[in-house]
Amino acid sequence: MERKFVCTTDFPLVETKYGTLHGYQMDDICIFHGIQYAKAKRFQMPEEPDSWQGVKDALTYGHVSPYNPVAGSPEVSLPLRYWPMNENCQFLNIWTPTLEPSAKKAVLFWIHGGGYGAGSSMEQLHFNGENLARYGDVVVVTINHRLNILGYMDVSSIGEEYSNSGNVGNADIVAALKWVRDNISGFGGDPGNVTVFGQSGGGAKIQNIMHAPSADGLYHRAIIQSGVFGGESMLSPLRGDGRRLLECLADRLSLNDPCEITGVSYHDLSGAYDSVVPQLRDEGEYTGGSPIINDWMTERFTDYAKSVPVMVGSVFAEFTVKRAVVGKEHLSREQVYEILRENLGDRTDELISLFSEAYPEKNPVDLIAMDTYMRAAVIEFVRYYSSVSSSGVYSYLFNYESPYLGGYPAEHNAELPFVFRNTDIVPMYNEPSVTKKLESQVSDAWIRFAKTGNPGWEGVSAGRIPTMVFDRECGVRVDFDEKLIKALGEALPMPFPAMRSKKD
Repeated sequence: MERKFVCTTDFPLVETKYGTLHGYQMDDICIFHGIQYAKAKRFQMPEEPDSWQGVKDALTYGHVSPYNPVAGSPEVSLPLRYWPMNENCQFLNIWTPTLEPSAKKAVLFWIHGGGYGAGSSMEQLHFNGENLARYGDVVVVTINHRLNILGYMDVSSIGEEYSNSGNVGNADIVAALKWVRDNISGFGGDPGNVTVFGQSGGGAKIQNIMHAPSADGLYHRAIIQSGVFGGESMLSPLRGDGRRLLECLADRLSLNDPCEITGVSYHDLSGAYDSVVPQLRDEGEYTGGSPIINDWMTERFTDYAKSVPVMVGSVFAEFTVKRAVVGKEHLSREQVYEILRENLGDRTDELISLFSEAYPEKNPVDLIAMDTYMRAAVIEFVRYYSSVSSSGVYSYLFNYESPYLGGYPAEHNAELPFVFRNTDIVPMYNEPSVTKKLESQVSDAWIRFAKTGNPGWEGVSAGRIPTMVFDRECGVRVDFDEKLIKALGEALPMPFPAMRSKKD
């Protein structure tokens, strides 16, 4: 299919608070990449970016935070792209169907996954926001921010300017939200309707900013995808301080003064950190790597956060997909039972019965691939949030089994190509008469929630948890899997071995 590219000297241009940006247009979507939303010195809070004269190009992605990439899933399931790294990584990207300031399109603000230590706004190829912006008639924003020791390591003991060093990665996210508030109308967006959505570590960071008073009023809806950790609790929020860690790093790096850590190269600092953390962890000392509780990030949701509609969910297998039985379509009923008996012991019959009731469409052997941790956390969160929130909370489960290897349960990241309407980029999610229909159903829910605060199904209420199950046939199931999750978690706890069927 032929496409149309436009990038002239006078189009597309947008005047921001800091100067004029020059992007490009693909068909009907205007695109701006690599926009600096803040600047910051190492371990210090972000500040507003510098202004400029003339026109600045926004034609390529900005730097990503330094991290150590590791081998991941095969490209057939998770095509990746890596980008130049730099500590000055506060950049965002925008896709928009209009540059009319009065358009007031809903804004979808994406926070990538990778825990608190890795990832970027373009690492997964399907984070491209063009199709979502076009199909949903929305403005899509994706961001980079500081990670790992650069974003989440307390060095406050070396000076007042480092007082929130343990949270500056999340402070970058708040700075990006402030940039959106101040500038997004020039890109056709509505600063009064911003939905933060994020997956895995990105979802956890959304839960973090719901505990940050400085984020109040900067977002209006929240979608937490495979990143909620129950109730008000956040992913490994830390207390204490980094004095002991700082001393160990200074010793390892042969520094005369711990303050010199601000000038050590990231490569050397990261290597020293990796070498001292195991012992500190064994000693029960603070090791950084995730946010801390302090005046900037409190233990409780802010009152504002409780007024925000929230959609929360997970996928069927998450990380436990490693237990999936490959070649299950060739197994007899007796072989399936044998595999389950080996893994579930005396509770096999009980669990088969619970599983068949909750998932009548699935092969019982998928029991051993089923995630219990994340789904249990979703149930805990939505039950709690519905009791304190003045707005709705909605539950979902992504359950689609791709044709990969004869039937592969939905793993961590599986819903993302469907949300962004980029399934064509991921080979294993291309199934005729199935994929595009499901892609529309998933994406429709995200878009409707961003525009209205309701994804199209009943919200959670006291004693009742309706969950939209996204699959070949989508539908709401009420209170359908809690007994199964509890029993399976007891019978097959993590950690777990990788598994293959007896035919392999």
